[in-house]
This record gives sequence, structure tokens and C-alpha cells, in this order.
Amino acid sequence: MTPEKLPEMFRALGDQTRLNTLGFLAACGPQGANAGGIERFLNIKSNVVGHHTGTLEAAGLVTSQKSGRYVVYRIVPEAMEYLTLHLLNLHKVLLRQKEGEDANNQPSPAGTA
Repeated sequence: MTPEKLPEMFRALGDQTRLNTLGFLAACGPQGANAGGIERFLNIKSNVVGHHTGTLEAAGLVTSQKSGRYVVYRIVPEAMEYLTLHLLNLHKVLLRQKEGEDANNQPSPAGTA
């Protein structure tokens, strides 16, 4: 994963159907799910599944593999890890900034001002 891929990954996550698809695939575990399973679980049409899984795949968040007559979709764990670490790093920066602000807003101890 590269930082250049992050905007595309976040754009792909900016849709409720794609978030629901990722949640379903996460619950399915490493075996993943075929398009029909996603379709039934989310109660959406197959062309909609194809559109959303295509977007997730282009962003590097899921993979697809032909298995007989079916296409099986799986989450890319490294992509989820990369996104999580990026968000955690942002969170750490914000916490440090907040701690710095809090330290600057502390009253001076008596007799030191």
C-alpha cells in the first residue's frame, strides 16, 4: 500500500452499500463470499453488487477470484491494516496537539507567574 492510494480507498468507503459490503465480507472471514451471497445479504441487485465490488477492488480493499461459475470476493487484510494505521497516526497527532493546548491553558503555580 502507498500513501497515493489513500484518497481512492477513502472515496470507496464513502458509500453505505460499500461499507455494508465490507462488513459482510469481514464477517465471512478469509473464505469471502460470492456475488450472490452479497446480493442476498444486502438485498440489492447483481449489477449493483458488481458496481460496488468493482469500486472496492479498484481501491485495493477487496480481491476477486473466479471459482467455477462464481466470483468470490475477499477483503484485503493489509489494506484494512493500512487504513487503520493511517487513522491511528492521525489520532496520535491530534492527541499530542490537544495535550499541548491543555498544557498551555494550565494556570501557573502560585508564586511562579
